Amino acid sequence: MHKKRYFKKNHLFFFITLWLITVDCYSKTIQRCPNTWGLTHFNDGVVPVILEKNKNQLYALVTLESKKKVKKDYRFPICLLPSLIVETSSSSKLTRLLDNLLKQELPKTPWRTIVKTEKLYQGHSSTFWSLSFLSNTIAESLLVPLKDLLQASEDIFSVHPNLIFHRKMMQQYFSSPTHAQTGFSSLTKIWEKTLGENTTLAIIDRGFDFQHPYFDGLNRTLFSPLKNGNESNSSNIRPHGTHMATVIGTQHNNAEFHGLAPKTHLLAIELTGSSISDILKTLNIAKQKKSDVINLSWELLFTSYPVRKAIDDIASNGRNGKGTIIVAAAGNTINEVPGLYRLASQPKVLAVNAVTVDGKIINKTQGDYIDISAPSFFNTFEVSNHGHFASNRVAGSSGATAVISGFATLLLSACPHLTRDAAFSYLLTSIRLAPKEKQQYLGVGVFSDRKFYENLHFCMKQ
Repeated sequence: MHKKRYFKKNHLFFFITLWLITVDCYSKTIQRCPNTWGLTHFNDGVVPVILEKNKNQLYALVTLESKKKVKKDYRFPICLLPSLIVETSSSSKLTRLLDNLLKQELPKTPWRTIVKTEKLYQGHSSTFWSLSFLSNTIAESLLVPLKDLLQASEDIFSVHPNLIFHRKMMQQYFSSPTHAQTGFSSLTKIWEKTLGENTTLAIIDRGFDFQHPYFDGLNRTLFSPLKNGNESNSSNIRPHGTHMATVIGTQHNNAEFHGLAPKTHLLAIELTGSSISDILKTLNIAKQKKSDVINLSWELLFTSYPVRKAIDDIASNGRNGKGTIIVAAAGNTINEVPGLYRLASQPKVLAVNAVTVDGKIINKTQGDYIDISAPSFFNTFEVSNHGHFASNRVAGSSGATAVISGFATLLLSACPHLTRDAAFSYLLTSIRLAPKEKQQYLGVGVFSDRKFYENLHFCMKQ
């Protein structure tokens, strides 16, 4: 059976020639959002997506059906990079597939002069690659034909445009200080059993700075995907990641801050952008470094198929098949985005909402995707522009997410035999049960360190 040919060689020769004489280098900065590179629609897994322009903004239009069988259109603001996300089998190399696919389509022009490839995420059953055009001119001409050609290949699992999403950090600031362990009266007894030894907790976030002396002695590694996964020293971006690391990893050598799991190996991974390729790179680092827990204290309203697939893979196959615990922020505001696309609503992610130390609801986020809630009023620190150490009181679902991640790390430290499902069960029963009418806000209930201590004691006897 002959497959449809998507390239016309005369046209292709013209475009290649035009590219070679045009100075149009692709910049790593975000392209103008109205540009679709000729793409009008695509499939996000099994869901059809239509691209719409409105003035200078590009939107992904998705029609989904509610639980009441009512169809509704959702528009997500996005940008489109001149590149593709290609999924192959875990044993395949995209370069070899391209050699075979394009040798007839481009007999006189090596494909490496048009596009470059990069492995983004190595999964258990499949691998995601980026296929980036070396010129905007070529992307305008060939992105759609190349996408169609790849999709027609039996060796390619999926082809997806490289979207840039709107990503929100879930954090609020207050001025009055409080200790990190406020409201957790059983922590001292828990720390007698474990401080997070023999675990790795990955925080994927933006802005890390470990210069504060309260981090002295913390076993930490800071990675930046922009440096090809290599370790970097510090970040100059507003330290949202530092605040999350404070809750979890602050050493117990001071009177003011006590991190929940100070003996864990804290893997700080810089999330420098919001594209599919950016997110896949960070998830890949977390997986390759054998993270036991991954903390995502931010919100995605449009979680695309490649990201969903990677999250499912880590949650299912991480920790040598026992499954990695992924904890995500539920958000701080009301949002009607259906469960399929919210990051925190992914089936194998633990979604956390925030409450006060006495269990009162502090934001309007609601939905049946919320699994649990936790106190989120903590004093954190950062390095100011003048080199001074400043403190902030942090509240919101990002801080609550870090709390649950910290306790999850303690659980796996004491009970490393637990599967992800078993660990979820222990965490979701370490609660003060929420009334049914409040479960849309609180999940099954508010986290209780006293109940956690009881569960931890039982788990360690198994």
